[in-house]
Amino acid sequence: MCSKMLFGSRVAVKRSVFNAAVAIVLLAGCGGGKAGAGNYKLKVSVNPANGGSISINPNMESYNEWMDVNVTATAAKGYEFEGWSGDATEKSKSVTIKMSGNKNKKLTANFKAVPTFTDNRDGKKYTKITVGGQTWMGENLNYAAEGSKCYENNAGNCEKYGRLYKWEAAKKACPSGWHLPSYEEWTTLTDNVGGEDVAGKKLKSTTGWDSNGNGTDDYGFAALPGGFGDSDGDFYGAGGYGGWWSATEQNAGDAWTRDMDDEDEEMGRSGYVKSRLFSVRCVQDVEGIIEKSAVGAPTTSEEAKRVAEKEQIKAERMGGELPGGRSRASIQRVVMQNMAAISYAFNRRLREKPGLNGKIGVKFAINQYGKVISAQVVESTMNDTDFESIVVDKVKSWDFGKIDKPDDVTEVVYPFVFSQ
Repeated sequence: MCSKMLFGSRVAVKRSVFNAAVAIVLLAGCGGGKAGAGNYKLKVSVNPANGGSISINPNMESYNEWMDVNVTATAAKGYEFEGWSGDATEKSKSVTIKMSGNKNKKLTANFKAVPTFTDNRDGKKYTKITVGGQTWMGENLNYAAEGSKCYENNAGNCEKYGRLYKWEAAKKACPSGWHLPSYEEWTTLTDNVGGEDVAGKKLKSTTGWDSNGNGTDDYGFAALPGGFGDSDGDFYGAGGYGGWWSATEQNAGDAWTRDMDDEDEEMGRSGYVKSRLFSVRCVQDVEGIIEKSAVGAPTTSEEAKRVAEKEQIKAERMGGELPGGRSRASIQRVVMQNMAAISYAFNRRLREKPGLNGKIGVKFAINQYGKVISAQVVESTMNDTDFESIVVDKVKSWDFGKIDKPDDVTEVVYPFVFSQ
């Protein structure tokens, strides 16, 4: 009778999600008694109790021998999944348990608290994650800066998705110690998770996307489909599309974004007019000058750190304005925000020229609008004119922000030190 019910009938089973605070016991088989063919128990639990939840499919009151049970762990906000213990020890969030071996099964999903950061400007707290040496906010920025809006002007959407920003506002919206990521920094992120073709799936949240377009959220990035806004006041795409600004211009009127949708597993790249509104995800500033070795592992050279610290101390001590109206401290901040792009270029060059190291001094001029109007190498021990040109081109792309000093130009000489 039992066998006929299991194998001769179609049974509709509802997928269930169990609260993490309670250990759930599923009775497998047709009745109680010892474990054996057609009579298995699966006990699942969560550690710590508020760290997340577990879903089980199929959720049946009885499991026959050799049946497969799919178990998935979902982290609560502020936690990330560490791995399973008991009858499975995998690190993946989803595992399959085979009801066999003449024994009951026990499974625990283990979670750990994610580090957090508090924005002192408004007291909002954000999770932060580390992926391949970069530290990112684990959720979209929700700081009410001028030039930003909630999707459809609904405050509830700001709480859910974060705010949407015009490009100029996005460049200045991140809190002190964080910045809007460059095109290269976004590329570093996608490279570190396996490439653009799979980055969407691995970085998307496990919930919140239309058409079952959720991801696996392997790194706690929890990308959500916040949609976008046009300058005419219309909004589009929430639930099915997410786009994030980069700090890098595509041309005078457009800037680069990274985007995902509910139909694909990739993270794409696009160029959009700067007056559109997209989400912002901040990345933490690099402390000192960070280089990368030829194999891509981040390292911090002592010499580079000393140079960066020396320049920072000099900026703080001297203070005031340089000719042209800009402070040394404001220039140092923009340089350090863009240092990741320089280190990325150095890493790529190392693959072509192992052993490359040295110092490049670049003199550049900034006009009142914050644009670098000229840049040139004034000192170099690199013996690599191609890489020197790359550094100069990077510097020319930087934006130092407009100041109210008509026709004034600030000239700076900055040393970049590179070592493995």
